[in-house]
Amino acid sequence: MIQRGDIIDGKYEILKLRGREGMSKVWLATDTRLNKQWAVKEIDKSSKEYKDTVNEEKTLKEYELMKKLDHPSFPRIVDVIDSPATLCIVMDWIDGDSLHEILRDLSKENRTLEQDTVVSWMLDICDALGYLHSLDPPVIYRDMKPANVMLTRDHRIKIIDFGIAREYKSGMEDTQPLGTRGYASPEHFSQHTDVRSDVYTVGTTLYQLLTGKDPSKPPFYLKPIREFNPDLSSGLEKIIIKATDQDPDKRYQNMEELANALESYKSLEQEYIDDLEYEEYSLRRKLTAGTVMTILGIVLVAASIFITGRTYNALIGTTPGTPQAKENYIKAIELEPSRKEGYEKLLTEYTGNGSFTDAELAEFMNVYEAGKEDLSRKKKDYSELNYEIGEGILTYYEGKTDASSRAKLLQAEPFFAEVAEDDERHNIAGNYVFLAEYYRNYVLADSSLVVKGATTEDYEALISNCVEAIKSLQSEEFAGREKMKAITYEYILTLLSNEASSMKKTGVQRNSLDAIPDMVAGDPECTPENAELAKQCRKSIDLSYSAKKEGGKGTMVDQKGPDE
Repeated sequence: MIQRGDIIDGKYEILKLRGREGMSKVWLATDTRLNKQWAVKEIDKSSKEYKDTVNEEKTLKEYELMKKLDHPSFPRIVDVIDSPATLCIVMDWIDGDSLHEILRDLSKENRTLEQDTVVSWMLDICDALGYLHSLDPPVIYRDMKPANVMLTRDHRIKIIDFGIAREYKSGMEDTQPLGTRGYASPEHFSQHTDVRSDVYTVGTTLYQLLTGKDPSKPPFYLKPIREFNPDLSSGLEKIIIKATDQDPDKRYQNMEELANALESYKSLEQEYIDDLEYEEYSLRRKLTAGTVMTILGIVLVAASIFITGRTYNALIGTTPGTPQAKENYIKAIELEPSRKEGYEKLLTEYTGNGSFTDAELAEFMNVYEAGKEDLSRKKKDYSELNYEIGEGILTYYEGKTDASSRAKLLQAEPFFAEVAEDDERHNIAGNYVFLAEYYRNYVLADSSLVVKGATTEDYEALISNCVEAIKSLQSEEFAGREKMKAITYEYILTLLSNEASSMKKTGVQRNSLDAIPDMVAGDPECTPENAELAKQCRKSIDLSYSAKKEGGKGTMVDQKGPDE
């Protein structure tokens, strides 16, 4: 591994460490022959993340591809040095800050970026990604976000980190569904990214730069930007909504279309103002009709409410599973978006066959988001519906590339987070939120490159939360709901099996772990699969806690690298 003072490849002298992220470190180096400073990105091949996620041959090809780029917004890659222990990428040293760092500093001062400044940056980004897309074959960047964009001291945009860029070949799937959650398009996780996937990530980046809200944090969906700040442009709001549409065919189809929209965002804003003025004018004309018309209007409104209620009840009364059921439930929601019954009927329609696919979830979310503002005014109904959605996802969700208990929990977590404190199911919802956040912080991390180390206190909190969740599930309220239990038990047992060794190293007492597989196995509704997982979990705990600290067969020795 590289240390300060080393000279690699006979010419790059390492000066100092400037940053680290997951399996990578970034060093400042000088070329002893040219007397020029470079950045050296050192990737540790021995790290678990490298072994689990990196295709070495593909990665080398990608960096060789990057060496050929010729665009002012991309740092030059001048050398790729491959050795058995490390992969070193030598590139331009960028003197500046990432847009993520700039946002972080502004938030501390309760300040935001100017709209025109953001638009100027986004036009540079569109130009750079458009250049990638124009190559033969096109290159899809796939990981646009503020952390991957630098602003130099002379106010130029530089796009960094090509870790998941790929050449686009029509009809070919991606080798891995990679991307940063919250920024990534739906197709990032179905292995079919193309130019429009980059359009989506530019849209989410624009969203964060304008609002300061990180889309990789709960609740993982994008609200209209003027809900955060009414002074933001309605034109930019329209652009973000179109760029981040769940359906790629409804987005801007390339960077040129998106750039054209950004350049004329103020004209889009004027269209919105004109619409408002027309509505105001129409309302004035109606109000001048006099008292008679006012009285008639009251009668008509009352009649309309009565008719609407009857229509709504007829629509949600459609027999489930019939060809028109889903369409009628959606019509009912559009008619009265503040009533939860329509959403419940639609949710049951999606989950009634025992599965809840990515496409079905996206379709449901479009309806839910459209009516959310009205529904949320009824706090009790809103809380209850969010719990039911979370439970439906946890029990039935089947991702195209990942149908694990972990994937179900992460998809369900934003809805459990909306369950109100006075809701009787708030405690179990809180358990699910905790488990998802633990996984995201200490196992998966907020991005694919940063994983925190859990402390003894973190592990003890995890164990306590698991025990509370199991107790809730074994209460009378959850009797007969074997599938929800099975998914939760699978997640908890798998997580503890994987974490037992680390828990032991931090001093967590074994007896607190042993209780969990015993609780699961002792549930009369425990499935044979869960019983086997409980057995395997005990074995993992036994292996982790019975290993000796030194010497002998089966020794576990902590490995520490040299001080930097």
